[in-house]
Amino acid sequence: MDDLFPDTITKAAHGAIWWAGNYECRNWHGYFQSREGGRGNWRFQVPWFSTDDVTCSVYAITEAGDVQTRDLIPIDDKARITIMGRKYTREHWEH
Repeated sequence: MDDLFPDTITKAAHGAIWWAGNYECRNWHGYFQSREGGRGNWRFQVPWFSTDDVTCSVYAITEAGDVQTRDLIPIDDKARITIMGRKYTREHWEH
């Protein structure tokens, strides 16, 4: 996906918002979130689940503004991930 206005957005800054194709993206406290068409809930992106069945990986944003994975994010038996001490239900993340 090509970013719109890639040279004018500081993706490393909390609250930065940009578009990648049809997805509105943002930096939320160093975590990557997106939503299709700029509507609906902001969602964390979970690229994979760990083999331990209690953690997963989510996309985060580096200080340089690049997207990378952050591992060992807790996920409970109700499919809620825990980010910065807060639990997010399935409506707020996608795999």
